[in-house]
Amino acid sequence: MKTAIFIDTAFLIQRLRQYLPQDEHYHAQKIAESAIHLALKHTQYQSQMGDELYRIYFYDCPPINKKVHKPISRELLDLSKTKEAIFRNELHQLLQRQPKTLLRLGELSVGADVWRLKTGIAKDLLWGKRQWYDLTDNEFVLDLHQKGVGIQMGADLMSLTLKKQIDKVVIISNDDEFTLVADTVRYEGVQLVLDSMHKTVHESVFGYIDELWTTFTPKKRY
Repeated sequence: MKTAIFIDTAFLIQRLRQYLPQDEHYHAQKIAESAIHLALKHTQYQSQMGDELYRIYFYDCPPINKKVHKPISRELLDLSKTKEAIFRNELHQLLQRQPKTLLRLGELSVGADVWRLKTGIAKDLLWGKRQWYDLTDNEFVLDLHQKGVGIQMGADLMSLTLKKQIDKVVIISNDDEFTLVADTVRYEGVQLVLDSMHKTVHESVFGYIDELWTTFTPKKRY
């Protein structure tokens, strides 16, 4: 069976970082190797059934080339020179060099408010555990939004399906946008496997997939 692997790169990085030591969070080579390894295991484990890798599709966004002011100190921050931007550019270069891979890029945009409080900080403020005047830049994260990634993934999935180029697709993600085309994909005879890397999925998702299965073996959290 010809198998395509679709990877939501932002989701994969987020999950890997939850189980990697801090000093490997921006190690592009390590992340790239882990991503390829997780993808290939899907075909290797099923090789006795005749699974053959068609291609690995990575979906992500390039870093933002923009300058913003930090929320508290008002210090100017060049987003194109942050650790995350440098890491992402290096990761994209590494992925493009891998055999049977295709990198598809959407667009990353900054929300109207630019910054938002980290998870839990708003609750602390509401309950009086923290005060606004105690906050620093470290209590905020950029309000970033991906554009076009889900559309590209859906379009590629439909194209491969209708052209009879694949028999099976594995989607490594926790996003349910693929459900918009899932019925057509399965009606055309393509098996759809979701790999949420042990992240809980909504019960309704099971009506759109043939199997929930992961090759991710998490180790101790750091």
